[in-house]
Amino acid sequence: MQPTLALTSRVDAKNWQKVVDIARREKFDAIDWNLDYFRIPAASNARRRFEDIADSAGMPSGFHGPCQDIEIGHIIPEIAAVARGYLMMYVDFLSHFKKTHMTLHMGSRSISMDEMDWKAGCENLKAVSAYGKSKGVTICIENLKGGWTSDPVKLMELAEYADCGITLDLGHARGSAFIRDGAYDLEGFMRVVLPRLHSLHVYDIETPEGLHVAPATLDNIGKALRLALDNGVGWWVIELDKLDVCIRTKQLIRQAF
Repeated sequence: MQPTLALTSRVDAKNWQKVVDIARREKFDAIDWNLDYFRIPAASNARRRFEDIADSAGMPSGFHGPCQDIEIGHIIPEIAAVARGYLMMYVDFLSHFKKTHMTLHMGSRSISMDEMDWKAGCENLKAVSAYGKSKGVTICIENLKGGWTSDPVKLMELAEYADCGITLDLGHARGSAFIRDGAYDLEGFMRVVLPRLHSLHVYDIETPEGLHVAPATLDNIGKALRLALDNGVGWWVIELDKLDVCIRTKQLIRQAF
């Protein structure tokens, strides 16, 4: 088994055609469309333009759901309910793409836990995941660098309750207190969530300032990549902002796997 290496649309967030052209030219296997950097139109005629461009790539599309302006675990019920409905709308939009997935956050932007409600987040994620299943869209929850989802045990508890997948962001995991303070190494963190693991975000580490650092070698993440692949998890998004480092990272991975 070889991994499916996806180019993130972050490399040119608002130019859909350019992202497709780059992915084809540089021989990526898939595209991960990051909806935090653009939105898909609600009008079906306008949305069709995005669908046609994405389909023209001739490769699978995956999706990172919007997270900057929504929070399914917010303590204010109205905010959480709007987030749930908004994500369900995106499930409808993405159902055009067969066997796709959408990765979600709970606890974005280092939100204070005083503004969060665990029970509401669990229930809303469960509702979005169930709706996704009804439309053929797999919902995944991503680990973040801080908050509840930075804890692999909590992350697994959340995914089990919601009956959803997990997208493991290697850079978030390595930047979290759970690895920095020695509670886990990266492979140990991954083993906790393996039963629900669906996909990876691949880069070396996220800095305290939120920057994604490209790997110079695979020394820090290579064993975890092998563990994922050996367990059938092969959708890997190279989640870096600059095209040149995306290409270099793809080459590193291709040489190793």
